[in-house]
Amino acid sequence: MLRARDLLVQGSTDTAGPQGRQAIISELTQLVDGVKSEANTQVGGQYVLSGSATDTQPYTLGATDTYAATRA
Repeated sequence: MLRARDLLVQGSTDTAGPQGRQAIISELTQLVDGVKSEANTQVGGQYVLSGSATDTQPYTLGATDTYAATRA
């Protein structure tokens, strides 16, 4: 989370040109996908963070950030 914050601050300055901002976007996307990957952890074949829908993967990498499992 600290790295994401640092990237956001860096991208908000005038010193980051278009290529620099594109690199920041790329790294932020990788960070988000890493968090989603961790959120999709399974134990005993069941997703840990899926509420009562333990057979449903909560997040899809590279897609929207919509939570796919139940909210129970």
